[in-house]
Amino acid sequence: MKDMLGREELITVGEALQLLFHYSPFKRPAEVCIPIENSYGMVLSKDILAPEDLPAFSRSTMDGFAVRSSDSFGATEGLPAYLTIVAEISMGEKPEVVLQKGEGAKIATGGMLPAGADAVVMLEYTQQLDRKMIEIVKPVSPGENVIQAGEDARKDEQVLKGGHRLRPQDVGALAGLRASDKEETIELTSPYNTLIRTNLPTFSWIPKKEYDKFIVNLYNSKGLVWSKKIDKSPLILSENEKGLDFGETYFWNVEGEDLLDNEKSSNYRFSVLSVEKFKEVINQEDLIRKTFYNDPDSSSLHSFLGAYFMNQGLLQDAINEFQIVSRINPDASLPHEILGSLFSDAGNKDRAIEELQKALALSKDKDK
Repeated sequence: MKDMLGREELITVGEALQLLFHYSPFKRPAEVCIPIENSYGMVLSKDILAPEDLPAFSRSTMDGFAVRSSDSFGATEGLPAYLTIVAEISMGEKPEVVLQKGEGAKIATGGMLPAGADAVVMLEYTQQLDRKMIEIVKPVSPGENVIQAGEDARKDEQVLKGGHRLRPQDVGALAGLRASDKEETIELTSPYNTLIRTNLPTFSWIPKKEYDKFIVNLYNSKGLVWSKKIDKSPLILSENEKGLDFGETYFWNVEGEDLLDNEKSSNYRFSVLSVEKFKEVINQEDLIRKTFYNDPDSSSLHSFLGAYFMNQGLLQDAINEFQIVSRINPDASLPHEILGSLFSDAGNKDRAIEELQKALALSKDKDK
């Protein structure tokens, strides 16, 4: 091949690249799977696509009242608009109500907008007249204080490109993609997303299919701490092993191995109490137990302990105590309501729903 000046032995850019990659020691780094919390600074091995519209539904960006914006037009402090409140929508709840003209629904930040609503009036611009009536002193326009469904990303839209080095804002974007309809085949059961007292925790999980082996992976902010292969749940750390660091935060997951492929659970996060806090909790627990020394198996003792652990952020210990309370009082709905809240805080939505359903069933039985 000759160039314009008649020089020979030239090659095309494509041929040059082939030679470069053939003789140079370039090697694609190995693809690894790590918790999203440790992904900052890593390079994506492939394009990241939105699994669904993000957000999947229109949601409120403020605490206030979901309304039909037209019902607020012209509202002032001197001539407010009046609405009838027909529902209260909590975070994570799917509203069943359809707003009609002159109706509103109390809504929390992040709550799903009910059908018929197209805006949210901030709490500061309303006045509660009674349980069912509010006045609005400032109008809102359609879409005000609302993130619309698909506003962040549409399903199958490229969110991040392969080869991109992750920045803090990219990690946040990836966190928003975690929701998925795919059923996990490994459910982590302990430690929950919580504080724990021991630095030798027992790791347990429930497989929803058969696996040959399991690999338990533990991470901290610096990366992988250890991986341990085991035949079945649970993984019990030996007293002779080096314990986890007090005051440190960890993430863990479990991989199931079979002949065809490995499947991984979601990640759970937990933190080990500091040494000082550990001593404080032990002393307080001893004090509570001494208060009930005449009745060490009473429901009151376990309720007090559960409430104390809950206030300290020790959700797993609190769950254990209120499970005992529910067994002592099998007809009481309140322990199951508390357990539902605790499981929800720990990130176990399925167990939270299960406990709340039990509470509802017991309440209905009591009303008969």
